[in-house]
Amino acid sequence: MSLDPRSRLISILFLMFPLLLTPSWIGLGIYVLILLLGMWLTGKLKAVGRLIFPVTLLGLSIAVFSALASPGERILLGGTLPISVEGLEVGTKSGIRMVELVALGTLLAATTPPAKLAAALGWIISPTRRLGVDVPSLEFVVLLVFRFVPILKSELAATETAMYLRGARYGRNPIDQIRRLSVLPVPLLRRLLVAADEMAIALLSRGYRLDDRTRGGDLQIRRVDLLAMGGSAILAICVVAVSR
Repeated sequence: MSLDPRSRLISILFLMFPLLLTPSWIGLGIYVLILLLGMWLTGKLKAVGRLIFPVTLLGLSIAVFSALASPGERILLGGTLPISVEGLEVGTKSGIRMVELVALGTLLAATTPPAKLAAALGWIISPTRRLGVDVPSLEFVVLLVFRFVPILKSELAATETAMYLRGARYGRNPIDQIRRLSVLPVPLLRRLLVAADEMAIALLSRGYRLDDRTRGGDLQIRRVDLLAMGGSAILAICVVAVSR
């Protein structure tokens, strides 16, 4: 039985917050098992793995930089390269934590239609209406972000093709991939800004608005949703308790 998007979002948030408080390797390892189980049950193991691969490289670069730049007791790696033991541990934990947070969000986005996810987010922040927050507009922005993902993928492919034709060659090893990610953002950002401007003009010319069809229709919390949210909360508490 499919879960209501609001219960999915709340369950993911229950799991995300304790992850920020988990200081031990045990807690981080438990989250890896939770993510693998969730991706396997939803059939999104390969899809989520491909999406978080660049983030994994970024996490690896954080660990390397922290090991080289942080103070503390140092050991020689390969007999020549001094690295900080404390820095390596802190950087590795930070990198793993970042990858796990992104993986949780990616798993949610991969299993929930964008319109329903935007509606769930609007429902959660609806109490802020009393503070003057324009909740429908925020829902619309979130929906646009998800609708922009296919454009992002096509622009990324076009940017990489243009770089390749200009002589940029990168292998599949981590060092080359980190080099690739260091030069890719500038041309990609330029193309994305142009695409975003074109999308905004298209929306204005068509009079696009956030109607009921766009918001994903009616949402309903059922007993299975309550069980999912309660189970996520209990699991998060147990992870924090075990990792202390």
